[in-house]
Amino acid sequence: MKSPRYRSDTILQGKRRAVCLDFDGTVCSGRSFDSVFVQKLSSEYDQVVVTSNNSSISHKNIKKLFSGWKNIAVMTPQLLARHIINKSSGNVITCTSSCVMVFLHGGHQITSTNEDPSLLKALEESIELKDFLQDIHDKKVLIAGRVSLKILIPTIQYCNLHKVTLVAMNLDKKIQSHGISSTTSGLLGDMVKTHHCLNKTSEIYMSVLRCYLQDKCCEAAVVVGDNTHEDYLLAQKLGARYIPRVFRSASLSDIMS
Repeated sequence: MKSPRYRSDTILQGKRRAVCLDFDGTVCSGRSFDSVFVQKLSSEYDQVVVTSNNSSISHKNIKKLFSGWKNIAVMTPQLLARHIINKSSGNVITCTSSCVMVFLHGGHQITSTNEDPSLLKALEESIELKDFLQDIHDKKVLIAGRVSLKILIPTIQYCNLHKVTLVAMNLDKKIQSHGISSTTSGLLGDMVKTHHCLNKTSEIYMSVLRCYLQDKCCEAAVVVGDNTHEDYLLAQKLGARYIPRVFRSASLSDIMS
């Protein structure tokens, strides 16, 4: 495998170079996955972090797509949500797709054998995540992912009636996500309004991401994604360069069944 052309420079600087890669609409659309582009990034950067806002496909299944690359880690709001659920005192309920629900409440343990140890360490060390857990320890919380309006609307009404704190896994809007299919229904940001969110530019997510990059001795050089608001903002917060990329139906492989 060809070495990154900048590796000698990063050794002199004492930092390794990382790229933050969006998932939906950037390297994946429907049942197609652009493994060729992923391979290109994996060979050109020391570390690839899949910074995804996905809340409809199980985190576990997204991870499987990238399992062939040793220098790729996957970070979704689902991972943060599961950590919050496990650390709470049973006061957190969820509203999301059935496959995501299985991941959030599944009996399987997440350990250093099936997850990046630096990512697990980042979840434990994030100050913002610790503060959030402290803030909600005596509150009722509902974590919402992407579901149909038929389910989401009564769920929001329930939160309003019973003073339940609504936490959205993301606030993506269809108009900002240029790689999302035109036939796709509205995204979570089109359906809910809340101050509490676990999306990739939230303080909680950013704190975990920075802890991860620090433990890996990396700096984010580039953010690649189709969302001209969220991915651009992520790049700004990381001091990285933003490269817009919309999914293309070339050199693709079928994804999970």
